[in-house]
Amino acid sequence: AVERLKQRKEINEMNARLKELAQRDLLTGILNKIALERRAEHYLDRVEETGTVALLIFDLDNFKDINDSFGHPCGDYVLRETAIKLKTVFHSGGEIGRIGGDEFAVVLSGEDVTHAKRMGEQMLPEISNIRWQNKPVGASLSIGICLCSKPGVSYAQLYKEADGALYEAKNSGKGRCCVCSLTDR
Repeated sequence: AVERLKQRKEINEMNARLKELAQRDLLTGILNKIALERRAEHYLDRVEETGTVALLIFDLDNFKDINDSFGHPCGDYVLRETAIKLKTVFHSGGEIGRIGGDEFAVVLSGEDVTHAKRMGEQMLPEISNIRWQNKPVGASLSIGICLCSKPGVSYAQLYKEADGALYEAKNSGKGRCCVCSLTDR
């Protein structure tokens, strides 16, 4: 009986570890796209309690040029560094994930638009400082933010709006942040 209890405990621990690994991006260690979406949906379900949910989408500008100029090992390094810098900037809260090749996202709950934008914009100089073998790689970010205070909004709707703001940032010259909102007002 003691041996069975010990085995059951080990199996439970392994299952918990596998569940955690299944939610992580293999290259960066942050949440993967599906896990981030689920967490965002959880926050959206509670928007009446928290007041707001913000989705910040970060897209590395001209990432292909980095891979072409410095090679794919450098590209992977830039992706890992971006994840580290996101964890540093958003250390006090937020769900951080990689949602595509060179796209990252952060979900914040209970923040106002000024704070969300300020947090996002802190990433701009962080990314521009990335170096590979003591050489600047010329990395930059465009950021789209959607702040939602409207109950009943799906993750797909929130993502669509934040993605629209991201494209506005890219079309305005890249390396900047644009914001939109979904409200009842």
